[in-house]
Amino acid sequence: MNNFFSGEHGSGKSDVAKLILRQISFLVRTSTENPTETSQLLNDIRSSLTILEAFGNAKTKTNPNSSRVGKCLELQFSSKGSILGSKLIDYQLEKARVSGSIGDADEGVFHIFNYLFNGLTAKEKSEMKITDPSKFIYMNLHKQKSSDKDKSLEKERFEELKASMRQIGLSKKVQVSNDFLL
Repeated sequence: MNNFFSGEHGSGKSDVAKLILRQISFLVRTSTENPTETSQLLNDIRSSLTILEAFGNAKTKTNPNSSRVGKCLELQFSSKGSILGSKLIDYQLEKARVSGSIGDADEGVFHIFNYLFNGLTAKEKSEMKITDPSKFIYMNLHKQKSSDKDKSLEKERFEELKASMRQIGLSKKVQVSNDFLL
Protein backbone atom coordinates (compact mmCIF):
# COMPACT_ATOMS: atom_id res chain seq x y z
CA MET A 1 0.00 0.00 0.00
CA ASN A 2 1.24 3.48 -0.84
CA ASN A 3 -0.06 6.86 0.29
CA PHE A 4 0.98 10.03 -1.50
CA PHE A 5 -0.06 13.44 -0.25
CA SER A 6 -0.10 16.50 -2.43
CA GLY A 7 -1.86 19.80 -2.14
CA GLU A 8 -1.54 23.50 -1.46
CA HIS A 9 0.68 24.85 1.31
CA GLY A 10 -1.09 24.54 4.63
CA SER A 11 -3.71 22.06 3.40
CA GLY A 12 -2.89 19.50 6.10
CA LYS A 13 -0.72 16.96 4.30
CA SER A 14 1.68 16.52 7.23
CA ASP A 15 -1.16 16.30 9.74
CA VAL A 16 -2.95 13.63 7.69
CA ALA A 17 0.30 11.65 7.41
CA LYS A 18 0.70 11.81 11.22
CA LEU A 19 -2.89 10.61 11.69
CA ILE A 20 -2.32 7.68 9.35
CA LEU A 21 0.90 6.78 11.18
CA ARG A 22 -0.99 6.94 14.49
CA GLN A 23 -3.70 4.62 13.13
CA ILE A 24 -1.13 2.17 11.72
CA SER A 25 0.62 2.28 15.11
CA PHE A 26 -2.62 1.35 16.86
CA LEU A 27 -3.40 -1.47 14.44
CA VAL A 28 0.10 -2.93 14.54
CA ARG A 29 0.40 -2.70 18.33
CA THR A 30 -2.86 -4.55 18.88
CA SER A 31 -2.07 -7.31 16.37
CA THR A 32 1.64 -7.93 16.87
CA GLU A 33 3.31 -10.82 18.65
CA ASN A 34 5.85 -8.48 20.32
CA PRO A 35 4.08 -5.26 21.35
CA THR A 36 7.01 -3.90 23.41
CA GLU A 37 9.48 -4.08 20.52
CA THR A 38 6.89 -2.72 18.11
CA SER A 39 6.08 0.16 20.45
CA GLN A 40 9.80 1.03 20.73
CA LEU A 41 10.17 1.02 16.95
CA LEU A 42 7.10 3.21 16.46
CA ASN A 43 8.42 5.67 19.05
CA ASP A 44 11.71 5.78 17.14
CA ILE A 45 9.83 6.53 13.91
CA ARG A 46 7.85 9.35 15.53
CA SER A 47 11.06 10.72 17.05
CA SER A 48 12.77 10.70 13.65
CA LEU A 49 9.88 12.70 12.21
CA THR A 50 10.12 15.20 15.10
CA ILE A 51 13.82 15.70 14.35
CA LEU A 52 13.22 16.14 10.62
CA GLU A 53 10.45 18.64 11.38
CA ALA A 54 12.80 20.76 13.52
CA PHE A 55 15.38 20.94 10.74
CA GLY A 56 13.01 20.98 7.76
CA ASN A 57 10.00 23.09 8.80
CA ALA A 58 9.66 26.84 9.11
CA LYS A 59 7.09 29.46 9.95
CA THR A 60 5.60 31.07 6.85
CA LYS A 61 3.04 33.83 6.44
CA THR A 62 0.29 31.26 5.96
CA ASN A 63 1.42 28.31 8.11
CA PRO A 64 3.28 28.34 11.44
CA ASN A 65 4.68 24.84 10.83
CA SER A 66 5.19 24.60 7.10
CA SER A 67 7.17 21.64 5.76
CA ARG A 68 10.03 23.02 3.68
CA VAL A 69 11.38 19.57 2.91
CA GLY A 70 9.93 16.65 1.00
CA LYS A 71 10.00 13.32 2.74
CA CYS A 72 9.14 9.70 2.05
CA LEU A 73 8.48 7.34 4.95
CA GLU A 74 8.60 3.65 4.11
CA LEU A 75 7.26 1.22 6.71
CA GLN A 76 8.36 -2.39 6.38
CA PHE A 77 6.02 -5.17 7.60
CA SER A 78 6.34 -8.90 8.11
CA SER A 79 3.93 -11.29 6.42
CA LYS A 80 2.03 -11.42 9.75
CA GLY A 81 1.57 -7.64 9.84
CA SER A 82 4.25 -6.83 12.40
CA ILE A 83 6.34 -3.77 11.71
CA LEU A 84 9.95 -4.73 11.00
CA GLY A 85 11.48 -1.34 10.33
CA SER A 86 11.25 1.89 8.44
CA LYS A 87 13.19 4.09 6.09
CA LEU A 88 12.88 7.87 6.04
CA ILE A 89 14.12 9.61 2.91
CA ASP A 90 14.25 13.38 2.82
CA TYR A 91 14.60 15.38 -0.36
CA GLN A 92 13.96 18.85 -1.78
CA LEU A 93 15.11 20.89 1.21
CA GLU A 94 14.24 24.50 0.50
CA LYS A 95 17.83 25.72 0.35
CA ALA A 96 16.81 29.28 -0.51
CA ARG A 97 15.55 29.59 3.08
CA VAL A 98 19.13 29.04 4.27
CA SER A 99 20.87 31.21 1.68
CA GLY A 100 18.50 34.12 2.15
CA SER A 101 17.35 34.16 -1.44
CA ILE A 102 13.81 33.16 -0.48
CA GLY A 103 12.59 36.48 -1.87
CA ASP A 104 10.37 37.35 1.10
CA ALA A 105 11.85 38.72 4.30
CA ASP A 106 8.58 38.04 6.17
CA GLU A 107 9.17 34.29 5.97
CA GLY A 108 10.66 32.57 9.02
CA VAL A 109 13.85 30.59 9.50
CA PHE A 110 13.94 26.83 9.97
CA HIS A 111 12.55 25.96 13.42
CA ILE A 112 15.86 24.63 14.74
CA PHE A 113 17.41 28.11 14.83
CA ASN A 114 14.61 29.54 16.96
CA TYR A 115 14.66 26.40 19.11
CA LEU A 116 18.35 26.96 19.83
CA PHE A 117 18.02 30.64 20.71
CA ASN A 118 14.91 30.12 22.81
CA GLY A 119 15.56 26.65 24.21
CA LEU A 120 19.18 26.53 25.28
CA THR A 121 20.14 27.62 28.77
CA ALA A 122 22.25 30.75 29.16
CA LYS A 123 25.24 28.51 29.98
CA GLU A 124 24.73 26.38 26.85
CA LYS A 125 24.39 29.51 24.69
CA SER A 126 27.59 30.90 26.15
CA GLU A 127 29.46 27.63 25.57
CA MET A 128 28.22 27.50 21.98
CA LYS A 129 28.85 31.23 21.46
CA ILE A 130 25.31 31.91 20.23
CA THR A 131 24.11 34.41 22.82
CA ASP A 132 22.83 37.09 20.44
CA PRO A 133 20.74 36.12 17.38
CA SER A 134 21.32 39.51 15.75
CA LYS A 135 25.01 38.62 15.31
CA PHE A 136 24.10 35.87 12.85
CA ILE A 137 23.49 36.95 9.26
CA TYR A 138 21.07 34.10 8.74
CA MET A 139 18.84 35.24 11.60
CA ASN A 140 18.75 38.77 10.15
CA LEU A 141 17.64 37.71 6.67
CA HIS A 142 14.09 37.25 7.85
CA LYS A 143 11.94 39.93 9.48
CA GLN A 144 9.62 37.47 11.17
CA LYS A 145 10.33 37.52 14.91
CA SER A 146 9.10 35.28 17.71
CA SER A 147 6.50 36.60 20.14
CA ASP A 148 6.80 35.72 23.84
CA LYS A 149 4.19 32.99 23.29
CA ASP A 150 6.20 31.66 20.30
CA LYS A 151 9.40 31.69 22.38
CA SER A 152 7.75 29.62 25.11
CA LEU A 153 6.45 27.13 22.53
CA GLU A 154 9.87 26.99 20.82
CA LYS A 155 11.47 26.19 24.18
CA GLU A 156 8.97 23.33 24.68
CA ARG A 157 9.60 22.05 21.16
CA PHE A 158 13.35 22.14 21.78
CA GLU A 159 12.81 19.89 24.81
CA GLU A 160 10.73 17.56 22.62
CA LEU A 161 13.53 17.58 20.05
CA LYS A 162 16.12 16.63 22.67
CA ALA A 163 13.83 13.85 23.96
CA SER A 164 13.46 12.59 20.39
CA MET A 165 17.22 12.59 19.95
CA ARG A 166 17.59 10.57 23.16
CA GLN A 167 14.85 8.20 21.95
CA ILE A 168 16.81 7.29 18.82
CA GLY A 169 20.08 6.96 20.75
CA LEU A 170 21.91 10.27 20.30
CA SER A 171 23.92 11.10 23.40
CA LYS A 172 23.64 14.48 25.15
CA LYS A 173 27.22 15.18 24.05
CA VAL A 174 26.14 14.89 20.41
CA GLN A 175 22.85 16.72 20.98
CA VAL A 176 24.31 19.91 22.41
CA SER A 177 27.93 20.49 21.52
CA ASN A 178 30.00 23.25 20.02
CA ASP A 179 29.45 21.58 16.66
CA PHE A 180 25.72 20.93 17.24
CA LEU A 181 24.83 17.64 15.58
CA LEU A 182 27.83 16.86 13.44
